[in-house]
Amino acid sequence: MPSPVAYSSSETPNDASTTGSVLPILPQGAMSQHLGLEAREQDKSFLGIFSSHWRPGRSGEAYHSLRNDASSSPRLAGYIFCFLANAVLLISAAKFKRIINHGEQRLQPVSRSRESTTEELESLIPWKIEWAWIFASIMMIVSLFLALAHFDTCMKPAFWSSIFKDGSISERNIIAIMASMSAVGVYICTSALSVGNQQPNVYFSSWLAFFSQVNAYEVWRLGADLPTLYSLASDATQPCTLHWIALLFCATVTTLSVLDLFLHSNRTNYIHLDAVADQQWFEMLCISGSTACISLFVLILNQVLSHPITLPLFICSLTVDWKRIEGLILFGLVGLWIYAVFEYTGDTGYVHGPTNTYFGIWSIFLLSVFAFGTWFKYSRQVIVQ
Repeated sequence: MPSPVAYSSSETPNDASTTGSVLPILPQGAMSQHLGLEAREQDKSFLGIFSSHWRPGRSGEAYHSLRNDASSSPRLAGYIFCFLANAVLLISAAKFKRIINHGEQRLQPVSRSRESTTEELESLIPWKIEWAWIFASIMMIVSLFLALAHFDTCMKPAFWSSIFKDGSISERNIIAIMASMSAVGVYICTSALSVGNQQPNVYFSSWLAFFSQVNAYEVWRLGADLPTLYSLASDATQPCTLHWIALLFCATVTTLSVLDLFLHSNRTNYIHLDAVADQQWFEMLCISGSTACISLFVLILNQVLSHPITLPLFICSLTVDWKRIEGLILFGLVGLWIYAVFEYTGDTGYVHGPTNTYFGIWSIFLLSVFAFGTWFKYSRQVIVQ
C-alpha cells in the first residue's frame, strides 16, 4: 500500500489560506509523473478554449451539460464566420451590380483610363453578376439559420443538441453540403469574367466562406475524436507531405483557371486574352497541369518509397534513394515557377488583378520554395552522403 502523501507546509491541506500554496512531497520519480499529468491538464484546458473540452471521454455533470448545449459547440464559430463572409460578399456584389445597372462612376485607378474600365465592365458575364449576389444571399440566410439554431431554447432544443453534438453524422453532412455550396460560390464569384475579377471584396470573401467550412470540418473531426486532416498530413513519415498536398490543390485550381480563361479568351479585349496565341495557352496549361500531376505522383511515391531500394541490374545493382529525387524535383519546380511568375504576371504578363490564375501562380511558386527549404532542412544527411 503506498505511503500517505506528506506536505511541505506546516499547515494542513484543509486550511483555506494555504491550500493554494501547498505542494505535495512525492517519492522520487513520482513528482515528474505528477507534473506531467498537471501539464497535460493545463494543455487540455488551453485547447479547451478551441475545442478540446468538448471532446468525448470526459465525465461529470458540467461536461454532460456542455455536450447537450448546442450553443457551446466549437463549430458555431464556423457558421458565424461563414455568415459574415457572405454578408460582405452580398453587399459588395449588390453594390457592384448597381454600378453596372445605373452607370454610377467608380473610383479609377491611376494607371487605367475610362475607356479601359468601360471595356472591363462590359466584358463580364451577365449571369455571374446576377448570381453573385443571389448565391451570397442564400448562403447568408442558411448560415445565419444554422448559427441561430444553436441558441434555440424554446422550439426544439433537444433536436438541435442532437444535431450539433460532438461526432454528429448529421452535422458532418451539413458541413459537407455547406462546403460544396461554398465551392459553387467560389466558381461563380472568382472564375473568368466574374465580379470577383473586378471587386476584390467579392473575390476574397467567397474564398473565406469556403475555407471557413473546411475549418469547420476539421473542428468536427476533433469533436468526433478523430485525427484532423492537417495532423494526418503533418504526422506523415515524409516532412514535405503537407507542402505537396497544398501544391496539388493550388496547381489544380490554377490549371482549371487557365482553362477557363482560354475558353473565354474571345469575349473581351480589356485583358487582351484574344491576343494570346494558342501555343502560349498550351504552355501555361502544361506548366500548371504537370505540376498537379507531379504533386500527386510524389505523394503516392512518398508512401511507397519511404526507404532506399536496391534495383538488381545485369552486372550490378542500383540503389535508389527517393529523397534525393524528391529534392531534385522540388528544385526544378522552383526554377519553373520563377519563370512562370516573370512570364505570366506583372505589367507585361497575361494575368492581372485578383484572379485565381494570378494568386495560383504566386501560391505555387511560394509553396515550392517552402517545400524545397523543408526538404533541405530534413535531408542534410542525404545531401552529405
